[in-house]
Amino acid sequence: MELLDNKNLKLSIIGEGGEFSKLESAIHDLNLQNRVQLLGKIDNNKISQFLLTADIFIQASDYEGLPHSVLEAINYEVPILSTEAGGCKDLLNDGERGFIIPIPPR
Repeated sequence: MELLDNKNLKLSIIGEGGEFSKLESAIHDLNLQNRVQLLGKIDNNKISQFLLTADIFIQASDYEGLPHSVLEAINYEVPILSTEAGGCKDLLNDGERGFIIPIPPR
């Protein structure tokens, strides 16, 4: 977000995990509080509200089982960027429903 020229873009991050506190720190350190929302875990019935207004869905996990979040984004016809974790490559069908991005090295 810091590198993007369009300062009107907003990022909402839904979910929890081991990187949550690092994300909080990075948002604060980069002064992105007005552009990045860390929402944590939200009720499943509220997910559709985000998908209905989203311009893009990004799934950046390096491990997934069956990625229900990607299936939901497909259902709402939101453009998707995803790692290939959990069979996302097959779900996205080589660019038909979204695009695969590499998993960053650790």
